[in-house]
Amino acid sequence: MRSLAGRAQSYAEFRPEYPAALYDFLLQLVPSRELAWDCGTGIGQAAHVLARHFVRVVVTETPRQFARASVDLVTVAQAAHWFETGSFYEAASAALRPNGIIAIWGYGFCSISPEIDAILHPYGREFLTPYWSERSTIALEGYRQLPFPFARVATPHFQMTTTWSLPQLRGYLDSWSATQAYKVRVGRDPFEAIEASLISAWGDPTRSHQIAWDLTVLIGRNRSGDP
Repeated sequence: MRSLAGRAQSYAEFRPEYPAALYDFLLQLVPSRELAWDCGTGIGQAAHVLARHFVRVVVTETPRQFARASVDLVTVAQAAHWFETGSFYEAASAALRPNGIIAIWGYGFCSISPEIDAILHPYGREFLTPYWSERSTIALEGYRQLPFPFARVATPHFQMTTTWSLPQLRGYLDSWSATQAYKVRVGRDPFEAIEASLISAWGDPTRSHQIAWDLTVLIGRNRSGDP
């Protein structure tokens, strides 16, 4: 398995950006723009955007205690499935101002075209199933198992899109935790199982295809600021 530094570099290079429409929606909801807390920040994709709009953004990898009723927005991008939700929600509820906003989002498998999806979807959902952790599966299943003890805000559908060549898509697939687990346990790259058929479906590897991911987005409002 590659080093943590190598995996972080892979994430930074081969992970899509979250849509601007999601941030615009959140900015309409927050009580003010003094302080945002991005928890489970990873490579800081969300935090970098929030920093353009808030006076201050605090980033953490894990939940922590903040001054009570001090945070306008708590965000968790593609990370909530790694948390112990009870302690995280307690910390978030205490930190949020009255009417403050908490937003959790994540995504699973991408869609490209019927021909390519017919190869990629069984690869991710079936071939690599034994190598996804239980935590990763929570995200892949659209956070259906995730509790969310906040007043839900009606939320539109959001989708991430990008255009990638086949080598870029392969870099993204290589960033999957299941890919790395397969390499350790089996001793070779799982991409070999689909490489020939994927090249056939893709065409010229340098040609870019549009790729889309549906986001699961949970947005809630903190009614009182009390835990």
